[in-house]
Amino acid sequence: MSSLLIFFPNDGDYPSSLVAGLAVLTIGLWLFFDQATLVQVSGSAGEKYAVTTYMLILAGVLMLTVGFLGCCGALKESQCMLGSFFVCLLVILIAQISGFVLAFMYRDEFPDIIKASLRSAIQQNYTGESEDLTTNLIDVTQKELKCCGSEGTSDWSASKFNGQSTVALGITSGVRGTLGVYNVPASCCSDELTAEQCENVRKINGDFRIQDIIVKDPIYKQGCTKRLLEEFSRYYIYVLIIAIVVLALEVIGMVISLILCCAIRRIDDYKA
Repeated sequence: MSSLLIFFPNDGDYPSSLVAGLAVLTIGLWLFFDQATLVQVSGSAGEKYAVTTYMLILAGVLMLTVGFLGCCGALKESQCMLGSFFVCLLVILIAQISGFVLAFMYRDEFPDIIKASLRSAIQQNYTGESEDLTTNLIDVTQKELKCCGSEGTSDWSASKFNGQSTVALGITSGVRGTLGVYNVPASCCSDELTAEQCENVRKINGDFRIQDIIVKDPIYKQGCTKRLLEEFSRYYIYVLIIAIVVLALEVIGMVISLILCCAIRRIDDYKA
């Protein structure tokens, strides 16, 4: 009975930590093994990208550990596990606050990282196949945000999608393409075009001349980096609120773990 009463108040807290930890760890590992992006992001920005990746992996492992300790500690009425839960949660809290401070300090370099990461995905990972995850993500981004490429349509000229070899991609790494004629995906086409019209205008020439189409901008001209940053600026207040709520829940979890430890100690003393 006492185990049920102890575990019940935290029933939704620890499992959520396990799920969140798994999600963060997955993102961190994905960024770590995305070597194409590591090649594109160079210099000080590349170093900060690597640090961010390692921090995500570490945070994911810690969150999984915290969730395990919290669940088992509450169920087993273990002071040791609950104490470990408190310490781990404290470490995560400090790491998150440090991360927020670093993100604020280096916020001016954030656009460069986004630009390089997106260009890397476009030029080296986009296959055009509907089953490919990267392809679907880029298509959805371009279609929903009404944009094309990282900085514009010319990013597609130096892509594997246009038959560029690995050697050519290495030479043009980090720069916009310079080919005279190239194709862009259908997701770059305006919503006002039919499928047939879109197919006719997807071949872009150097001067961006498109004939026999009434629509003013049949192909989205704005780059997706700018649109993503605009969307982030639009919703950053909500991200901030979520971050504050998460921090508050972590503090509450720490307080509850201390209360449970004290309660368990009193029960043990009473039994003794």
